[in-house]
Amino acid sequence: MRFCNGVLLCLFIMILSSTEALGQATVFRLPSRDFDSNNLNIPSKTMGGQQFWTDVYFEGGWHIQQNPVTNHHRLLDPQDVRHAWGTLKQCESVLSAKRANGEVLPYQGRVVILLHGLNRTHFSMEAMAKTLRSDHGFQTINFQYASSRRTVQDHAGDLAQIIDGLGPDVSEIHFVAHSMGNLVVRNYLHQRQNLAEGHSLDPRLTRMVMLGPPNQGSQLARLFRNNLTFRAVAGVSGQQLAKSWGDLAEELAIPHFPFAIIAGGGETGNLFERAVFDGTSD
Repeated sequence: MRFCNGVLLCLFIMILSSTEALGQATVFRLPSRDFDSNNLNIPSKTMGGQQFWTDVYFEGGWHIQQNPVTNHHRLLDPQDVRHAWGTLKQCESVLSAKRANGEVLPYQGRVVILLHGLNRTHFSMEAMAKTLRSDHGFQTINFQYASSRRTVQDHAGDLAQIIDGLGPDVSEIHFVAHSMGNLVVRNYLHQRQNLAEGHSLDPRLTRMVMLGPPNQGSQLARLFRNNLTFRAVAGVSGQQLAKSWGDLAEELAIPHFPFAIIAGGGETGNLFERAVFDGTSD
């Protein structure tokens, strides 16, 4: 039995990015700090840390990110080169100067916002973003969020900042989301509906494509919800797909605009699938 559990654990970690299953981890946040305005801001390529940064503002491919642990911010250009760090105001000041120099152009027309899944990064959606830009003429925002560090509701709030920050020249906003990214969009819509109080939602929200969404929760999350490894790897968002799914499900709106769902499935599957899942699965 221990051998079987070990095999299941290894297999689960391998497919973690698509199943969005997981346990609970405590989210540690340091109090906000005011960083010295004379920070040494030498443009430099970032070294990764994708699970520790969340986008809070986009403009012309430039984006401001916040670290959910330290709460400080950084400004990146479209090639992920850091041009500033410190407080949000300091990053906005540098971005404003770049805008005045013509280095930053506002978004216009049709924009697609892409969202990755749990424990993935925006790099997993980049090939799709490039195709949308080159072959179909969309402008894209590849939304990066620290998926395992905060709740789905927190991620949805960050997404709201991105959308609210888009200028008036944006005429349409579409979503393409993978796995847990779909729940972030659906919770964002739930939050917006509550704020609207009878008023119309953002009319620019137009269409959505859901890729392998865990719209009914995750059976793997429920199976391994008490496993310490899962709690450490998946964090608080993964726990919401298991023990807290009932609460989260009540805060997931059905999009009020056209949407499509793309997911694989089969009744038989391989040995692992037959041993773990009831019925069809992806």
